[in-house]
Amino acid sequence: MIELRTLTKRFAGASGSVEALRDVSLTVAQGEIFGVIGRSGAGKSTLIRCINLLERPTEGSVHVGGRDLTALSSADLRVARRDIGMIFQHFNLLSSRTVFDNVALPLELRGESRAAIKAKVEPLLDLVGLTDKADKYPAQLSGGQKQRVGIARALATDPKVLLCDEATSALDPETTEQILKLIKDIRDRLNLTVVLITHEMAVVKEIADRVAVMEQGRIIEQGETFEVFTQPKHATTRSFVADLIGFDLPPALQKRLSAQPAGNSHLWRILFTGPHADEPVIAELSRNLGLDLNILHGRIDEIQGRPFGVMVVQARGDEAKLLAAKSYLASRQLAVEELEDVVAIDRAAV
Repeated sequence: MIELRTLTKRFAGASGSVEALRDVSLTVAQGEIFGVIGRSGAGKSTLIRCINLLERPTEGSVHVGGRDLTALSSADLRVARRDIGMIFQHFNLLSSRTVFDNVALPLELRGESRAAIKAKVEPLLDLVGLTDKADKYPAQLSGGQKQRVGIARALATDPKVLLCDEATSALDPETTEQILKLIKDIRDRLNLTVVLITHEMAVVKEIADRVAVMEQGRIIEQGETFEVFTQPKHATTRSFVADLIGFDLPPALQKRLSAQPAGNSHLWRILFTGPHADEPVIAELSRNLGLDLNILHGRIDEIQGRPFGVMVVQARGDEAKLLAAKSYLASRQLAVEELEDVVAIDRAAV
């Protein structure tokens, strides 16, 4: 549905050319929710604005629905943009227009009759849960309601693609969850393709099928959301997911461990994924191998409907039993990482 081919975007700066995107390529499938995450300045806003050519790439091409948008005339591009809706971080509503008239604006600009506009806008307001707010003005709405108006407006031209530019970053956590559920429901009902950019990994975790991580204008990692969360390859990606899924040791725990004398115990991080993620493997290890296992830290979560857990344990026992325990965990498709280096570094700093 969407294919970006070697996009580069340069802007003129006070001290010369600034490269916001560098050789970016990605493909978004029909009906997919694709997340793009990165810190401020990573290039993600420029990337999403290149998809509908609000920013024209300096090099490369943008293909949507089989058409190369970068090769279209201005008139043909205006028509093609009807297939691409966009919602914004700060809503971009007209304060002098009612909810109904804000949603109707794209249809008015297209020259639709008032009857046709009414027939289109009313079902959209019902879809986003704002039927009773049709005559209200933006100043009378909450942030979540304003974003619902923005979503309805973006859907007014029956787009095939919905672009979400930090659509939830101005909202509180409860409203964010509601808006994300709405976007996912709309995707399912209308078979839309959704691209959302965000700096919040929790947003990606909630609804994205796949994700790309950006840094300094490049895509440094991309893949299925579950795989990127549970097996991050790049240090930046790891920093995004660490707090959310409990990869890193809490500072207080690191401090306690570094204060303990080095002994015959091992510190393991066990990653629970796959078909055996729900099994009581820690209890089985302790019972069957006679290991002393002390659970220090852990978190269990679900990503894309699949269970995932991280547990840090302190294991004591002879080397043969410890090796047998690792083999047992591997047979259950559970990954084990030694964390002794982390504690050793902290001990050396004390």
